[in-house]
Amino acid sequence: MERDEKDLKKYKIVYLPCGKYMTKKVIGKIVDYVKNGGILVITDPLTFEYNIDGSSLANYREDITGVKVDNKTSFEVDKFKIRGIEGVNESEILFKRKSSIYEKIHEAYSVKISGSEVKVLGEFVNGKGAIFEKNYGNGKVIYFAANPMAPDILLIDTKIDELFRSFQKIAGTKTDRPIWKFLIPGK
Repeated sequence: MERDEKDLKKYKIVYLPCGKYMTKKVIGKIVDYVKNGGILVITDPLTFEYNIDGSSLANYREDITGVKVDNKTSFEVDKFKIRGIEGVNESEILFKRKSSIYEKIHEAYSVKISGSEVKVLGEFVNGKGAIFEKNYGNGKVIYFAANPMAPDILLIDTKIDELFRSFQKIAGTKTDRPIWKFLIPGK
């Protein structure tokens, strides 16, 4: 996106699994995408934390997500409970395995709602907010306070696929396409 090689307009939904370091130019393109009707799913709680020169960009994250991250307060938790997402059971969803090699990826952060019209879609088992939704312009942002996108979770049988399938349906995209029906061989 920095080199103008990708145009987000052709996508109904975009997933941002990591984005701690970003440039203002790329953030601008992402913000425009959402304002013009795109759906952005941010799974890295520290997305838009720093510019590539090290200066803070957290205000951009707060604006688009409606939450303020306390990046000094992380905690360990391995499950969250969904509430109010059509097509998703309200049971607990595992997003971190015990003794994961991806400990840092799965860190959960305390966040405070700072914007108006922010909806809580899920909570950690300790009661703190885990997943948030905010309408932004003509689009919408779904923000995770802990990243569920590490391979140790995506490659085991959890209910996380149910959650992402619901996001695809919200975006009006087809789900369960043949390209996604594959198995990665074990050892």
